[in-house]
Amino acid sequence: MHKIAVIVPVHNEELCVLDTIKALLKANVPAKDIFVVDDASKDKTRELVMGTNVNFLGLTKNGGKANAQRQVISYFDLCDKYDYVVFLDGDTIVDPGFLRALQSAAEVYRGISLFVGQVKSTRAGYISACRSVEYTVGHDLYKAGQSNFGLIFVAPGCVSMYKTRMLKKLKLEYDTLAEDMDLTMQVHRHGGKVMYVPDAIVYTQDPASIKDYIKQVIRWQRGGWQVFKKHKIGSWGKKQAIDYMVLFLTADAMLFNRILWLGGALIFLPFEYSLMAITLEILVSFGIACYAAIKNSRLDVVYKFPLYFWINYINIFTYFKTFYEVMIKKQNVLDWNKVKRFSN
Repeated sequence: MHKIAVIVPVHNEELCVLDTIKALLKANVPAKDIFVVDDASKDKTRELVMGTNVNFLGLTKNGGKANAQRQVISYFDLCDKYDYVVFLDGDTIVDPGFLRALQSAAEVYRGISLFVGQVKSTRAGYISACRSVEYTVGHDLYKAGQSNFGLIFVAPGCVSMYKTRMLKKLKLEYDTLAEDMDLTMQVHRHGGKVMYVPDAIVYTQDPASIKDYIKQVIRWQRGGWQVFKKHKIGSWGKKQAIDYMVLFLTADAMLFNRILWLGGALIFLPFEYSLMAITLEILVSFGIACYAAIKNSRLDVVYKFPLYFWINYINIFTYFKTFYEVMIKKQNVLDWNKVKRFSN
């Protein structure tokens, strides 16, 4: 049986941190293997965690998620005491079979340096229903497919497990807003293999409003472009297979997105063909939503489908916006813009 430590970095998580800890204990993760690091919270997070029997480290200065992870690993000497380290978020609720799935994967696939779990959305509002569709597509199609070729380029920060021998080689730095993508790319740079474990399921909170949704998406996309620059993915020179995967998906997002496709149809095609293109787009999106509804047993995904359709256009707009900010104007914004939490 492999020794696995679970790290939970938190900052102002008083509404959900105890639920995260309780879920881990329910999944048979021993309290001695749970390490919560508080990144200078201003609410009651610290007091709540200290009232439990898990390991705790309190930082006095807010230095960002990657810094908090680095500090707790160093303080408790986790890379020398454990075989694997799991990174979760302060709002992550793990499935009861979470630890068992990761243990089994680590036992069978000993050559893997980084295991990636499956993210699902908590049941809370319209945004959650839309994210349920996004997560389903992202994992069933993209993560599963990328895993088959060893080309996963983002191990979600809310559910990823690193072999400590690999983790020792990585630099946990707060120089991007996408520390999870940065670490994943570092694993590839060091010749490590990444694998998707669909049975290692976690549930995460999603924004409760469109305003918070846009803030979160902008942060994710800014972080993605920052990692793109940091790892010189778009520059000339020797490339790994993972670079070509990122370049392909970037080109796909920028050249074959819904706005350009449907806009081109409306401009260049006769009205009846444009109408057919729009109808096809709606039908395909609705079919994907129905699949997500069945898989996640969420009927609300179907009747909240219209918002999912339009949220895709928000994603495309912010994608180009952040590309312009980071890649053209050379901005390096590191403001986290954390979304509001709620009780699970």
